[in-house]
Amino acid sequence: MAGVISRGLLAAAWFLTAGIACAEAPWQVLHPTASQRALRNPDSGLAFMPGLQPVTDIPGWVLGACSIAYFRLNWSDVVDAAGKPNFAELDRKYFAGYRAKGLRLSFRIMAANPHATVEYVTPKAVFARGVPAVEHRSVEGKTQRDPVFWDDRFIAAYNELTRALGQYLDGQPWAGPVDLGGMGDWGEMHLERWTARQLAETGYTPERYLRTVTAMMDGMDRALPRTTKAFCVAPILMPDPGPLFAQLVDRATRRGWWLRSDGCSTSGPPPYVVPYVERHWTRTGVICEPNGAINNSGSTGDDSARAWLDANLKAHASILNLMGLWDLKRLTVDEIRECELAAVRAGPRFVVEEAVLPQALARAADGRAWLAGSLTLAQRGSAPFHGTALVRVELAGGSGEPFRSLALPEPPLAQLLPGQTQVLPIFMELPSALNAPLRVRVALADHDRGPLQLGNDPADADGWLPLGTVSSDEGRSLSPLFDLATGRLGAAAGVSTTRSGEALRLSGTATGWSYAFAASDTKVDPKRLYVMRVRVRARPGKLPGSALSFKFGINDAKGAWTGNINTPKYDFAAPDTWQELTAIYRPRPGDGTLMLAAEKGRTAPSDVDAEIAAWTVHAVPAP
Repeated sequence: MAGVISRGLLAAAWFLTAGIACAEAPWQVLHPTASQRALRNPDSGLAFMPGLQPVTDIPGWVLGACSIAYFRLNWSDVVDAAGKPNFAELDRKYFAGYRAKGLRLSFRIMAANPHATVEYVTPKAVFARGVPAVEHRSVEGKTQRDPVFWDDRFIAAYNELTRALGQYLDGQPWAGPVDLGGMGDWGEMHLERWTARQLAETGYTPERYLRTVTAMMDGMDRALPRTTKAFCVAPILMPDPGPLFAQLVDRATRRGWWLRSDGCSTSGPPPYVVPYVERHWTRTGVICEPNGAINNSGSTGDDSARAWLDANLKAHASILNLMGLWDLKRLTVDEIRECELAAVRAGPRFVVEEAVLPQALARAADGRAWLAGSLTLAQRGSAPFHGTALVRVELAGGSGEPFRSLALPEPPLAQLLPGQTQVLPIFMELPSALNAPLRVRVALADHDRGPLQLGNDPADADGWLPLGTVSSDEGRSLSPLFDLATGRLGAAAGVSTTRSGEALRLSGTATGWSYAFAASDTKVDPKRLYVMRVRVRARPGKLPGSALSFKFGINDAKGAWTGNINTPKYDFAAPDTWQELTAIYRPRPGDGTLMLAAEKGRTAPSDVDAEIAAWTVHAVPAP
């Protein structure tokens, strides 16, 4: 088993001894101020439907409270006279103004819309390609020509539209969720206006419906790989709603698609949507939209807006869609205030509740310095974060560029549910001396979409939150826990060690898991971070597959091996060059003692020919 060494080897090994040369530094415990402002983070907050009109027509409170402008458009609205998508022209006339206000743009492009006042929601040019049409009545009783959605020519045309939309917005920092809008009335997936005769005559079957929606999803995945996509769950108004939709929702969520519920009331999503939301909200986003206006959504009285907002936030919506200006322009002052308060809660909201920092940096004799601390993050929003969150830490002060560090939280912040907290370690290694008090600040970022705003004040436009200052006191230094210059390694059978000054050469062929090793009978200190740094030059082994890395071998309190923390492998693509390999070990509950090893990583015979110029382990104080 990897990392296991015999008792004979342990007896022959050099034992590590702790050498902390300084007293424990006092810690600073900081509590940043939580804010009550709405955040404009990706795929979260309040959305509204402006339609195709200039941003100058939008009330100021809407632009302040909302983070997304949601354009629900007819297909015929986004094409030129020849039926070709024309997003560049629409951007110039309308969309750019919303982007300039810091809003993200979200879209649903409908192929059928009972509220439209035009005969052709799907452009006439699409029907000219041979797509069959059926006749329906609009809400106002006017004739509309709707496509047969399961016709292959229609599917191809709609996927062409999707490709054009992807060319316009995919990968843009201002891109919000895009709905699948090509199936059913209003793009809500249902077939409310279709008669049994129309379904039969056009060849409808559940299998063809499933194939059609899957083909559209495939097209959106290809055209919009970096954009959040949403699937509208509205099965009650179509044939065969239950099993069919269960398959589609499962397929969508497995692909990372969000769920959208149109028709939410003051009780939350409709009963036929609730099972899907309850099943999937922890791993995918939820968008809720009222079944009318937010101040009369199945309720009466002055509190209906508050009731709708509260109920759908409790359903863990990441985005609340407030509908269009016809609704928003008639809200009362109290209802507007309720919307502004809901904006603070909608979606994930990370708040730094506590930061623990040392008063001074920990230093090594060679001038290297470390900062180890912790952050306590609280999730104060309505929904989980559906992305990959990175922790950014910056130290600045004196002259020169600031030092910055980036870390992936473990467990991922996507697993932090509303109401929960998580303690995140901070660790930075500084390769040169710093002689001024250092300002520490922290931020979060989405791996794919850039900075995230924290729910703290005062944070700047890029999300940076100042925490405090740390001294760079030169008098505070750490002696190494292990130093090759003064310590020894026990070599595995078949491997020899030769010293040349402070350097050590390893050469020979070994079986087992290691070329050389050292061990410690000192208990692991949970209030330390263990930092290994190795400077090594090596040549490729004669045996195929030979490798070289360095590791912490971790044993429990009874001396049984439990796991390894390894440096990267030496890069034999650049042989005979000096390379610096590092590893950081953070103790876990139950860890007992440490072993160090020059690692071959397999039991098959492997050979080594390496010079180790430096090999140190420091135990850095950590909260």
